[in-house]
Amino acid sequence: MKLLFDVHCQLQYTSNKSEIEKLYEVICVDHHPELPKGIKDPDIAQFAKKHGYTIVTKDVDFVNLCKQEGIPVGVLKGNRLYLISDSIQLFGEQLPNRLFTND
Repeated sequence: MKLLFDVHCQLQYTSNKSEIEKLYEVICVDHHPELPKGIKDPDIAQFAKKHGYTIVTKDVDFVNLCKQEGIPVGVLKGNRLYLISDSIQLFGEQLPNRLFTND
């Protein structure tokens, strides 16, 4: 699996880089020439789609964008990556923009 970490997840990646890279090909926003600092989510999503990456994020809006565009996406919590197969709003107000914020 090829993983593309957005800016919200890079700290967890960099602190466990050697373990993660044993099993996965990884790139990060702001650490790749085609993914500069400040790049917008739709551009990250299109890069991931074009190159076959699963996006790793904690951003609810980004998860929803990926699901709309058919791009694989996952949410990182501790040492677990939860792959999101769908995202629907069941009731009430919209969630805060970040998932699992107590990392």
